[in-house]
Amino acid sequence: MDPFSNNPSLHKVFVTSFSKAQEQGIVPVGYGICEDEWENGVYPSFYHIRSGRKAGKELLVQLPDSIWQPRALAWAQAIDIYHNIIELM
Repeated sequence: MDPFSNNPSLHKVFVTSFSKAQEQGIVPVGYGICEDEWENGVYPSFYHIRSGRKAGKELLVQLPDSIWQPRALAWAQAIDIYHNIIELM
């Protein structure tokens, strides 16, 4: 879903900004993707997902660095750019 589908100029700003963020390797703060946000300075290799009634059950999901870290970085870059665009509106 494109949150800027009704506004082509904002869509272009988003796409251009996201491309530049990826090219420059920008790591936004506050999304758990920066090294200083990791426990012991190490990217988390697993995550606990609570499920069931009253979140009583816990599922341990492995997060291999090579797969999840690039995806998490792209997500953090995109959501940070989105928030910045929305703040300017």
